[in-house]
Amino acid sequence: MQSHRSSEIERGSSPASRGPAGAYIEGELGALYLLALLTGNRAPGLPDSRIVSVRFQGTEQGYKLDDLIVSGVGASGDSVLEIQSKRDITFSPQDSVYKEVAFQIARSVVGTVPADRHFLGIATQRTSRRISGAYQDVLKWARTMEYAGAFFTRLNARGIANNDMRDFVSTTRKHLVAGGVTDDDNTIWRLLRRMLILEFDFEATSPITRVYGYALARMALADEDIGSTGALWSRLVDLSIKTGTTGGLIDREALLRNLTEAGFRLASGREYGPARAKLAELAKNTLAHIGTSVAGVTLPRLEAVAMFDEASETHRFLEICGDPGVGKSGVLRHLAERVARRAPIIFLDRDSTPPGGWLPFANTLGIPGSAAEFLTDLAASGGAMLFVDGLDMFDDVGRRRTIVELMRAASAIPDFKVIATTRRAANIDVQIWIDDQIVTTMGGAYPIEVGPLSEDEVATLVNQAPDLRSLLAPNHPAAALTRNLYRLSRLLKAPGATRIRTEAEMAGIWWNSADGAPANDVRAAQRLPPMSV
Repeated sequence: MQSHRSSEIERGSSPASRGPAGAYIEGELGALYLLALLTGNRAPGLPDSRIVSVRFQGTEQGYKLDDLIVSGVGASGDSVLEIQSKRDITFSPQDSVYKEVAFQIARSVVGTVPADRHFLGIATQRTSRRISGAYQDVLKWARTMEYAGAFFTRLNARGIANNDMRDFVSTTRKHLVAGGVTDDDNTIWRLLRRMLILEFDFEATSPITRVYGYALARMALADEDIGSTGALWSRLVDLSIKTGTTGGLIDREALLRNLTEAGFRLASGREYGPARAKLAELAKNTLAHIGTSVAGVTLPRLEAVAMFDEASETHRFLEICGDPGVGKSGVLRHLAERVARRAPIIFLDRDSTPPGGWLPFANTLGIPGSAAEFLTDLAASGGAMLFVDGLDMFDDVGRRRTIVELMRAASAIPDFKVIATTRRAANIDVQIWIDDQIVTTMGGAYPIEVGPLSEDEVATLVNQAPDLRSLLAPNHPAAALTRNLYRLSRLLKAPGATRIRTEAEMAGIWWNSADGAPANDVRAAQRLPPMSV
């Protein structure tokens, strides 16, 4: 990795001369990343890296998205995030602002780090449901698909992708090609894999991002200097604007010297890095247990995701609910992975939750400090979400206590959301053990219903897995079961399941397999009278 000297100041172009997002807004954006540099907080867009420097205006160094260039280091090696900040960008086909940024992306080059760790970020102050939902999903798919063909097959599949996703890729492709990029699927896919849309709200009437910035600034100060929180934030904003005017690089040594000279007394750093790494591993392992495909086809349940995207604009506690087996956990995994690409997350289920409350949870992960401080740190990184799979399945008092204490801490942090899955019949029971005051503070629990497979989803399954055609036919004896993702996946594990034609054959399958139950349970079930089974 290149060496960063604290005295290094290199000239670049003035933001005012290029008409970007506005001096103060860009200053606040810079301040948020400088706080990440100061505190070791994970900056939005680089959830796996510790920030080592922030450069303002990097044209002369070859960067094309040059409002901010954030350099980091993590377990996978060095990383770079270029950021172009735009107040008004919609990503629509008619948006000239996006066309300009896409041209900059088309001219970007991979520098000292590998392409998969050199990210191209677009910071927007005015978001929308499409930006937070469909566009983020497309970029997540590009990052997770193993090759271009798989990405475009998924993009073009009815019931898996929607028109907003396809329009975004089509618009991006048109602009990139006009900017000089070769018009082939592999090249477009590789650029999409590197793109990030970073959502901020500094222009809102009561910006939540600024609230998180203040909270992070407060934690950076020594206890005797807490009253200087506002002054520290203002200092960082001014430093960002000043450095952005001339261009230059700030590393941690230079930042510490600047703040010390200004009289700020700073707290000894809390090292959350190891805890974040364990939290990421915990989330990864918990997510891995959630199936994402049937017969090799992944269905994101677009209707439920769209309902979530709409509800999350005004609700903080969202319950993804429905009958057992309809794919609630898959929806939760989809939403969690969307956020995890840009920010750290907490993802828990009954088995992965340490019992006993916050203190055992913190001890297990090695988290110093309070729950409020740690969750605020995550929120300032862009990860203001707690995901809980199977909330109604927590039958252990100790694990319930951990979830309650995490939710209580989250409820006190502005706009921190809790997204959980529950079975339809168990919703009332969930309210019993979750403190009513927590639910009230979060504005009540808002249900997102997940139902059986839609006709479009069935058509997609049949198109991509033709062997399922007869099994998914409306007149099939198991028609009611095959619209349930879990039942369908269990049925497909039985030999000859796709050739079932009669109710008698179906009865035989269930008799022999007992719905995939363990062998002892199968034998026990088969000893029951036929009518009972």
